[in-house]
Formats: sequence, structure tokens, C-alpha cells
Amino acid sequence: MVPQLPELNRITWKALEVYTRKLASTQTVYVTCGVIGTLGTIGKDKINIPKYCWKRLTYGKTIEWYVMPNSDTVKKHPFTYYKK
Repeated sequence: MVPQLPELNRITWKALEVYTRKLASTQTVYVTCGVIGTLGTIGKDKINIPKYCWKRLTYGKTIEWYVMPNSDTVKKHPFTYYKK
């Protein structure tokens, strides 16, 4: 669990999660997630706010990578725009 701005969490990342669930309803999908960089920290425990969030989906012989900025502008594009 990492801090995500609402535009990422509620819109673009959520769309990727819906896509992942759809794939997983028909086959086994392995999911790996992580973060890159920092926008600073919050709270007394200095929790890192990541600059980017990434997700890797592996199913069958397919590997998909998505890297999304943790910013308000992320909602300008569908999640597929961030596929690497």
C-alpha cells in the first residue's frame, strides 16, 4: 500500500485494476507492483509519496508493464497509454 493521488487511485489505476480482475476471471494472473522515486514524505513517520507507481501482469506467455505518474495529469490518458 502506498500513497496515491486521487486522480491515479480513483481513475487510472482503478481502470487497470478492473482490467486485471477481468483477465484473472479467465486465467491465472501474477501481479507485481512497486514504486519509483519520491514526491516527498508525509506524516510523522515520513511515509514516501512515490513519483511513479508500476504494475507488472504476467499471464500465460504474456508480460505487461504499466508505469504511471502519481500526479493529477495521469487522468488525461487511459491506463493503456502507460503500458511499456
